[in-house]
Amino acid sequence: MMNVNQNRSKPSSSATKPIHASVNGHIEDLQQTCGKIERETQFFDKISFYETNAWFDDTKDKADCEKRACEQQAVSYSYYGGATKPNSGRCKLFFGDLRNGIHKISTYGDISHGVYNAGAGGKCKFKEVTTHNAATADKGFFASFAWSEANEEADCIKRCCENEDKFNGGCAGYTFYRPGERSSRSNCKTMAAGMSYAPRRVHGTYTWAIHGKIVDLNKKNTKVKPVPAPVKGQCGYALKKIKFVKENKNNKREEKKGINDACACETACKDANKWYFSKQRKGSGCFCYTGKKTKVIKAVPFKGKKKSRAKVFASVNKKGI
Repeated sequence: MMNVNQNRSKPSSSATKPIHASVNGHIEDLQQTCGKIERETQFFDKISFYETNAWFDDTKDKADCEKRACEQQAVSYSYYGGATKPNSGRCKLFFGDLRNGIHKISTYGDISHGVYNAGAGGKCKFKEVTTHNAATADKGFFASFAWSEANEEADCIKRCCENEDKFNGGCAGYTFYRPGERSSRSNCKTMAAGMSYAPRRVHGTYTWAIHGKIVDLNKKNTKVKPVPAPVKGQCGYALKKIKFVKENKNNKREEKKGINDACACETACKDANKWYFSKQRKGSGCFCYTGKKTKVIKAVPFKGKKKSRAKVFASVNKKGI
């Protein structure tokens, strides 16, 4: 049997008590190669789907779109500021990091993108996204999900596990609707990493769905490289170590709490003369220097090929500056 409504049953006339079971061996097999899958079934009832993004057409400009993102607790946004715009609106909010989505070329221009800046001291601020894999950022857009046709749930899981839709940060979630549930033949919805934690909304007509989250993304899933942490040397110089003159009346040092990467540190220290971010065991954190004599007394460059492996990033890289 397939798609059985377990809430509807009748007494059996058989003298032998029937035994019922559901077979999920195919799911267990896929978890061996895909990673742990958390499944949720909604059969013959109201379906609540993942609203990975939301459109608004009543925003006046980019700043208004950012304000709406704060109000909706969105993680990132795209704003279409050109003469023409999508029918859905100008302001598109994402409830995950848009950079993890599929990078595509847009037919529209003058598009701005932003992602929540965790290093803004608790304030709702967004950092501009200027990189795009398929086009220049102002002419590219990010897709947070993709539709395809699947005969059964296993096909949908496999598509997500192997990241067939080429999400930049890997596929981390899916929703499988039974064939014929939707007007379109596309009944497998795959979602970019982070998007499966988006708000849920009840659908007006659908009554059957299986949702799944892939807890551990494996190497196969992330064959398209995930969005890296923004520390690849573009925010400060990659160093092995750095040392400033001791703090005094002409050299003030301030530590910024809750900073997790060099770019966030650079933003947090925008009003300072110099800054550095350290991931070392001792003295880790983000530090801003202000004053007339904020000189560097020691700076050792990082010699590794992959700058992202450096433990220290700073706004300066030479002694005496």
